[in-house]
Amino acid sequence: MKIYLASIQKSQDKIIELTDVKLMSKKTNREIEAEFEVIRADLIEKYEVLKTRKPLAIGAYGELFAITNNRRLTSFVLGKCTRNSRYLKALAEGGMRFHLDGTEFGEVSKEHQEDALKKIADRAEKEIQKKEAKKALKEAAKVPKTPKLPKTEKIKVNAPVVDVAKEVPKIIVKKRRTF
Repeated sequence: MKIYLASIQKSQDKIIELTDVKLMSKKTNREIEAEFEVIRADLIEKYEVLKTRKPLAIGAYGELFAITNNRRLTSFVLGKCTRNSRYLKALAEGGMRFHLDGTEFGEVSKEHQEDALKKIADRAEKEIQKKEAKKALKEAAKVPKTPKLPKTEKIKVNAPVVDVAKEVPKIIVKKRRTF
């Protein structure tokens, strides 16, 4: 399967033209994503709707595909824009949807608002779980200090000192012969 990469050529009046030029079969995914990131930044700069993270019109994929003429690039750009927290918050608030050129399309449905709120809540829950796991890991990594034993006190006894070695009788053991 041949995949083509759209390259950017900026004219003097800063209009972006995207054309299929390079064959990407020998490039790694990181190289491709780095090039896509540059294109995405230029598209965000050109289209105010992408820059302000307003809810996009249903069918924005087709509009963006007409501009980029590359399915992978279109999916990448829309994915990065629509998975953004600011976009999800704008979608959850409701209001109007917009085409790429800024014209109104229609209102955000209740179903889409609820879905956006659910995604925001899931992200918040995952963030809390990550923080708790990180805190637990820190606690587990701490080496507990060994408690100090109380100091022993010397007891003074008024008893006579006896040399034990002199007073112990010597025991002699004789071996018996066994027949």
